[in-house]
Amino acid sequence: GSHVDLLVKDLKRTCTSTAYTYLYSMEILDQLIARVHEKKVASGPKSIALRRSVRKWRRLKEELEEHMVKDTTSSDMSTLARKRRADIALTMSELHQRQRRRIDPTVTMTDEGGCSTTTTIAHTNASERRRYGIDSGIIALLKKYSIGTLIDNNVAEQLLYNPYEKECPDDDRTGGRLGQLMVDHPLTVKALLKGLFLPEFASGKLKSLDMKLKCSKLVAIAILASEKRIYDGYVDKDSDDNETQEKLRCQLKRDELAKVILSGCQLVEKVETMVGFVVTEDVAETDDLSVGRQLSFLCIKHAPVAQGFLLWATEHCNGKEFPASPPYPTLAPGVLGLARIIAKHHPFSRQDVMDLALIFLEHNHTDLSYQKMIALKEQCLRLLLFLTTQGLAADVYKIIDKKIRQHGSSEIDSSLMRYFISGALEIIRPPVSVPFVRSMGKMLSAKLCVDALNSQYFDMKKKIALVKLVSYFSDAVTEEMSTFSGATARDRALTASLKSAYGGGLAMFFPAKRKV
Repeated sequence: GSHVDLLVKDLKRTCTSTAYTYLYSMEILDQLIARVHEKKVASGPKSIALRRSVRKWRRLKEELEEHMVKDTTSSDMSTLARKRRADIALTMSELHQRQRRRIDPTVTMTDEGGCSTTTTIAHTNASERRRYGIDSGIIALLKKYSIGTLIDNNVAEQLLYNPYEKECPDDDRTGGRLGQLMVDHPLTVKALLKGLFLPEFASGKLKSLDMKLKCSKLVAIAILASEKRIYDGYVDKDSDDNETQEKLRCQLKRDELAKVILSGCQLVEKVETMVGFVVTEDVAETDDLSVGRQLSFLCIKHAPVAQGFLLWATEHCNGKEFPASPPYPTLAPGVLGLARIIAKHHPFSRQDVMDLALIFLEHNHTDLSYQKMIALKEQCLRLLLFLTTQGLAADVYKIIDKKIRQHGSSEIDSSLMRYFISGALEIIRPPVSVPFVRSMGKMLSAKLCVDALNSQYFDMKKKIALVKLVSYFSDAVTEEMSTFSGATARDRALTASLKSAYGGGLAMFFPAKRKV
């Protein structure tokens, strides 16, 4: 709930408040992860719970590093302060510490006379220089991103240069050590995707085609390393079904993936100059498709292109310029339609899609007719309803409740509220959980919602369905309190207030309680 969200925010703020708290937090998380790897646990519920905990700890580490390197919550922070925070985070990371702990790559050998000589091994020395180049290159990339500077040609060349390309052909399929480090520091991939996909007016947008191609190659390397890590986690070494396991591997090589990402970047740039585009899920890979259909295909098949499109859409549609532009009425439906397709095919993008839909709810185009503006907002609400079926029900109802309490009818008026609840009633089926009761019940208790749903404009069949839903809420809370003690007296008070607000003359639809 909201209490947990506030607790997590406070934890992140505390862990990144000073260099000492940040170092302590990262060391604790490293030790927790190391302990789990050292522990031998048999397969079962305990093993699954430990793996889930490790994933959460790793994700927390990534978020803490991102908060230190690129703090987006403090807009008034100076460039010098941002640089200092980034220096602290990167100096404490393995990217810097590995270089300090490194041993000089020399070996002691004995010559024919029995004398001991120190000889530098060329292969090891070159490999060491390559390792140093990768580490320092990623540090330079993150430092530039922290202060809003573009990646330059020197950093890109430093990361892409590999003297062992011929000796390590597998790197073209696995991403090599560079890919592994980029996966361990996902902020590097985000920085590259922003440079590729941000709108033309954005300050962080790459202009040169050569730099776009180099950044596309770096993103492709990270994709290959991520795919390899997933493959290694699922592959069964004792299985003889090599053909099935081979299908789990990424079938594209680095340069092929780079072309796909660059093509997606160029299609997004074309969409930015268009007045509208058509999206669909039923497409095949052909060259004679329209821009919208080509982009739909790439977003469905390739998650980085989908993520890049969402980065572009969030930046392009946020603010007052886009809603006031002439292409807005025809371009907005295509953006929302493609966002829905992305949410369907890429689960990890759903939070970003929800944020994009909420941006559109804030739009207000004064030159558009009321009907056209309402139609666009109804499309936003349909997208949010779709997200409730994809695991974000509690988040969606919570944010809608916050909007109608803070902004009133400026973003969601009574007609839109009735439209949203009508769609929700068609989706929701019992049984319901207590967390769901809390999130949706709080939204239904808002004054704007009560007034809108008790008006004569809300269909009688929908009113009956709403009363039955409130009855299901009451049953869920009562059952939870009697068995697991998960519900509280506050939950019972919430359902009682909902019965009072929406029962009225329809009390006959509540199930009668038998007296004992």
